Amino acid sequence: MTNYNTLPMTYYLDDLAGEKDAPGGGSACGLAGALASALGSMVCHFTIGKKKFAEVEEDTKDLLENFEKLRGELSQLMQEDVDVFQSQMGTAYSMPKETDDQKQRRREAIEEACKACIQPPLKIARNCFYLLELLLELGGIGNPQLVSDVGVGAALAYGAFEGARLNVDINLRFITDQKFGGEVRIELETMIMKTNALKGRIMELVEEKMH
Repeated sequence: MTNYNTLPMTYYLDDLAGEKDAPGGGSACGLAGALASALGSMVCHFTIGKKKFAEVEEDTKDLLENFEKLRGELSQLMQEDVDVFQSQMGTAYSMPKETDDQKQRRREAIEEACKACIQPPLKIARNCFYLLELLLELGGIGNPQLVSDVGVGAALAYGAFEGARLNVDINLRFITDQKFGGEVRIELETMIMKTNALKGRIMELVEEKMH
């Protein structure tokens, strides 16, 4: 399988734009989340080592460590979404469907593939929720000259969260396991409410500091 993390970005974008099953929206959300994390790291770098921000230096270093961890995880999830789709979904849909038994086995395989394909975007959603929490903290203590970058990071993280949620939802349509589906929906609903609130607070903070 193609490892997009080792190739030029144009290679990934060409494949995303082309007639390929993957990468798709879920993978793109991983990339958007990684970009948001990188912006958080950038603001930290322009805060650490500056005398006027000495009082928050240790807190900013902690934030930087977490942003870098998220950048790595989200970059990996960008790839994981591609790998899981290609290995799981492709195999399931290629199964024979001539007899009733074959059709049943194929339906079961597709459901299991959908469960597997839910995992990368669900992880992306969780990471982007946490990313927004970090960006809210950074907006309060980071170098105010880069507060617009905090806002851009929040917009990307929020978009990645929303996109990941859509990718989870579309796969849930094919899952008859009510316990599994119910648990995922409850987790998503909780994150949606909190994520909306976080994004609003960050943007208010950014606008206040900009103007």
